[in-house]
Amino acid sequence: MTGLIARAMMGLAVRCYGERRRLWAPAMEAEFEAAAEDGHGLGFAAGCLWGALCEMPCHASGRFALSSYVLALGLMLPIATGLIFGVLFDFPYSYLMQTQAMSLPKGDGDAAIFLHEANRAALPSLAVLIVFLGVGHLRIAWDMLERDWARVAVAARANAAITATLAVFTGLVFGVTVPVLIQVAGLAVELAVVALMARWSGRFA
Repeated sequence: MTGLIARAMMGLAVRCYGERRRLWAPAMEAEFEAAAEDGHGLGFAAGCLWGALCEMPCHASGRFALSSYVLALGLMLPIATGLIFGVLFDFPYSYLMQTQAMSLPKGDGDAAIFLHEANRAALPSLAVLIVFLGVGHLRIAWDMLERDWARVAVAARANAAITATLAVFTGLVFGVTVPVLIQVAGLAVELAVVALMARWSGRFA
């Protein structure tokens, strides 16, 4: 297990160094193999990874990589998690009644204004759309980290289509528009940032 962890750390260190030090990779890996034979592979890999992380802010490709992970882990992953877990727990109040939840408790009779027999049958379709949107955010994050901008564009178009569908669906069926308007604004910001990242990535192509 220790050997697997050490090799994973070594692979991550090589990726963190980027193209600037790509020629160092064979030498580093040879030194790692020697250290592993002596039983010091984990310490050597940890040192290489720490050095790579410390050096990343000092060059453009490193700053790009750090920015990509911050965007993916700090923005896209929380959005996707919130959408998916919102369907698993406290649905549909977590989505339809974001702005009304404080004034309309779940047991309040006024909740029937938003949920009644006529639109309850649409809840499964709403849940599926929301889960697809969450998965779309995860897909954009993954493809961005892989710098596969063609797939990012496909996922972005899919998310835009799902968001537009949600806007029409919730507006007509549930009479609620505020949650979707928030998502539209969030998606616009996210896609604008991703577009900037794609342009920035073009400098290293």
